[in-house]
Amino acid sequence: MKIYGIVVAAGYSSRMGRLKALLPLGQRSVLERTVTALRDGGALDVFVVTGHEAERVATAAQSCEAQVVHNPNFDSGMFSSIQAGVQALPKDCDAFFVLPVDIPLIRPCTIRALAMNFCERKAPVSIPCFQGQEGHPPLISATLIPAILAHGGTRGLRGVLSKFPHANLEMPDYGILHDLDTPDQYAWAKKRFTQREIPLPEEVTALWELAGTPHNTRKHCKAVAECACELAKWLNASRTAHDTVSPELIRAAALLHDVAKGQRSHERAGGTLLAGYGFLQISDIVGAHKDSFLPEHAPITEKELVFLADKITRGTERVTLAERYDATLERWAHDPEAVAAISARKARAQKLLQRFEHETGFCAHEQCASPS
Repeated sequence: MKIYGIVVAAGYSSRMGRLKALLPLGQRSVLERTVTALRDGGALDVFVVTGHEAERVATAAQSCEAQVVHNPNFDSGMFSSIQAGVQALPKDCDAFFVLPVDIPLIRPCTIRALAMNFCERKAPVSIPCFQGQEGHPPLISATLIPAILAHGGTRGLRGVLSKFPHANLEMPDYGILHDLDTPDQYAWAKKRFTQREIPLPEEVTALWELAGTPHNTRKHCKAVAECACELAKWLNASRTAHDTVSPELIRAAALLHDVAKGQRSHERAGGTLLAGYGFLQISDIVGAHKDSFLPEHAPITEKELVFLADKITRGTERVTLAERYDATLERWAHDPEAVAAISARKARAQKLLQRFEHETGFCAHEQCASPS
């Protein structure tokens, strides 16, 4: 399947007060972020439609090796720019994305998922959704090109797409909804961009739903998150500023450590799931929460704190390591090989807990606050 991308970057940016396409987001511009997301998601080529400040936008588009299409009628509305982009698509096009330049936080995994969904189902229109709300970008079959070019503009692109069957695809990607119309929205996007590999609370819920995480397991995850954040507070208090751990990373990883509970090797399954959705920072922590292998001189990190919090939380209650592991040992008492493996894991956990308590002076089991 040959799938392309259209980025609409022709508007005045009047509410922003500055040209949105060229605003910095990390080390790249907003325009480059949108082009890169489409390309990383599988688009063979990306066509950037210019209008207002055409030369500046075209220069930026060419710098990231995108094709430039100028719409001289851009002031008649966005739909005219979409039509200009559609007219420029290669004849071998099977489908194409339409993405406004001011939706820069979309994840490449969302683009890939839409492309795979189209390859399997050949739906005329595929739309990503976040918690039931439709977002950007739609993936449109090339069979709709004549209808788009013939449309008079009423209700814009939506007026065309509403006439054809949709395939909605739920994704744990709040970025499909967040645009940059105002300075406040831009400020939020810059802050969010620095932590884009850590899911928002709403994205955590979306991941639970997509994975079918049992509700009792979710309660356990919330209890582990509270405990892990408490451990992090004490560890950070005992360290210098440049050696601290991230409470945000810890909370997200703890909330999702059992996201794949019920599956075989659920820790690895959960890590793989999260990596596939682009949450790379927490995927490693989730994938390793069953056991601890911290070298003697290596510092305690977010990974070890989530592991410890999980091991001293059974259900939603605090327990000792002995209580947690001895119950498992009793359950597997008939299997000498399993007993040896569990005993080894228990010894590693006890050693890690001793290191934590020695470094912080904090008795984890006795003082770790119960979840609210």
